[in-house]
Amino acid sequence: MRPWSVRFPGGLAALAILAGVSVAAPRPARAETSAPEKKLAKEMLTEAIADEKAGKCAEALDVLRQVVQIQETGEALLHLGECLTKTSKLAEALKTWEHAEDVARVEKDRATQQALLPRLAALRGRIPALVLQVPADVTAAAIKVDGQVVPVARASTPMSLDPGEHTIEAQAEGRAPFTRKITLAENESKVVAVELTSLTAPPAVAPGKSGGVPLGTWIAGGVGVAFAVGGVVAFGSAGSAASEGAADCAKRASCDPAAVKTVQRLDAAALGLWIGAGVSVGLGVTLFVLEARHAPKPAAGALVRPSLRASTRLVLAPSSIGLAGTF
Repeated sequence: MRPWSVRFPGGLAALAILAGVSVAAPRPARAETSAPEKKLAKEMLTEAIADEKAGKCAEALDVLRQVVQIQETGEALLHLGECLTKTSKLAEALKTWEHAEDVARVEKDRATQQALLPRLAALRGRIPALVLQVPADVTAAAIKVDGQVVPVARASTPMSLDPGEHTIEAQAEGRAPFTRKITLAENESKVVAVELTSLTAPPAVAPGKSGGVPLGTWIAGGVGVAFAVGGVVAFGSAGSAASEGAADCAKRASCDPAAVKTVQRLDAAALGLWIGAGVSVGLGVTLFVLEARHAPKPAAGALVRPSLRASTRLVLAPSSIGLAGTF
């Protein structure tokens, strides 16, 4: 409590003692103010106004608060709000001036009402506002701004705060606690997302169910490629043997039956290898499809990577063979 600094005229010593008792003791709401108290409040208000005009609002605030405790008037609230704005307590100043309007209206104090109008308009344009965005699936959370409880239902409504640094805290069952410090400038509106991350771990993926290409598919595909290459070699050898046999047959009266059988065997081997390649590739694709069908579904809310569907086909040509597809 700030020491008394009011200068009392002679004969007011008893009045000062009475005022000290009345300020220290709790007063019932709307209690009737005695004449000595009114006189003391007027003396204190005069001193506080002098301090305000001298730029000593920090000192005047204590006195003005005591004046309002003794006798709440529109004039006292006007000057209290003025000092609050000069000490960057804009949110409290707005409430004080809005209340001063009501008091001045009851007192029919038109001078104070007129003085408040431009002050309120200018102050409302300076006060920062904060809006909190709480996750839609969180219905019960303990939210605090600068240690003051904020109901979840009111979190999305703009809150008037003083310029400067503020601390936002939030907790909810089954969620990681959230804390963030923000800085608000005059006339700034800021939206802060309250990130209450779930503590429930995502389900683990079973061994062998990684979602990639199964091992069996790779083996079957490798065997298919080997068969295909072998078929190409056999087909090429048959072609060479056929060419050599035709040249030799042209020099003789009859063709060599052994050369004809060699070409036939090579052609049969090439065809068999190509059939084996097709079967192996088909087996690999089948294993891949079965793996995809039995893969576990991701839990709700889990991060899912886009999957790529693999396809493979055997390409046959008169002089070549190959594999084509996508992974």
